[in-house]
Amino acid sequence: MRTAVLHDKTVCPYVPDYYACRIVKWRWVIYPWAVAEDLEGFISTMKPRPASSDAIARRLAAEHGIRIARSVLLDVLSMMDLPGH
Repeated sequence: MRTAVLHDKTVCPYVPDYYACRIVKWRWVIYPWAVAEDLEGFISTMKPRPASSDAIARRLAAEHGIRIARSVLLDVLSMMDLPGH
C-alpha cells in the first residue's frame, strides 16, 4: 500500500510516498472545500469577539495571516448566524 497527500508538511512525523507539494515552513492550509469550516473555527475562538466583519477580517490577517474576500467572510458570518453581522 502507498499513501499520497496534496501537501506534505515536513513537521509531520509521517512521510507519505507521494505528494503534490512539500511545505517546509509550517502554515495553515485552507482547502477550497473547507473554507467555511476553518474560518468558523478561527472566528468562534476569538475572545472578545470583534464587533464588525471588518474587525474580524483584521484579526484573521493579524493572528493567522489569512486574507479572505469580504464576500466569503460575510457568507461565513451569515452561516454562523452571528448577531450584528
